[in-house]
This record gives sequence, structure tokens and C-alpha cells, in this order.
Amino acid sequence: MWCYTNGTCTYSDMDELIEVCVRNMVNEEFTEEQARAYLRETLPKLDYWKMYEELGDGRKFDEFKHELIEEINAFHIEGMPKLESLNALVGQYVNLEYRLE
Repeated sequence: MWCYTNGTCTYSDMDELIEVCVRNMVNEEFTEEQARAYLRETLPKLDYWKMYEELGDGRKFDEFKHELIEEINAFHIEGMPKLESLNALVGQYVNLEYRLE
């Protein structure tokens, strides 16, 4: 709920995501320490975070995404807004909104 918006994951840094989630998960029955431990155990098992691990160091993946964003923006596709970020889609998704010719 806090890391997935409009069909995309909004965080590429697991520690940053954990900080956001902990603030929202802590209550009278779930302490900060419990929330942190739960997230550290659960998040790496999700397909999205496994993919980061498979691609190597998270920073390398971020560098790759930045390079790709620059290359896509260099196409200057008419009607396509400037690309600011990329989010990995886990599973079988196809984006046919813009044709690259």
C-alpha cells in the first residue's frame, strides 16, 4: 500500500521503503522493532526485490535505469512526456502506449 502506486513500485531503496512502512505499521500491538524485523524478513522475498538482487548491486541497477531514461528521452517521441523514472514490472507486462520507430 505504501510502496506500490498506480501499478508501479515507488521505491528502489529498501531501507527507505522500510522507514516509510515502519511509520505506518507501528501501533499498540506492533512495535517499531517488530515492524522493522518483519519488513527485513519479508521484503527480500518479494519478486521486485529479488530482481534487484539478480541484477547485482542496487546502485548498478540505478545507474542502468538512469542511462536508459536518458536514452529514451533522447528519442524525443512526439506526445510522450519526459521520462523521469522507471519502475520494474514483475511478471508479464507489455506497454504498447508509445511506438518506437
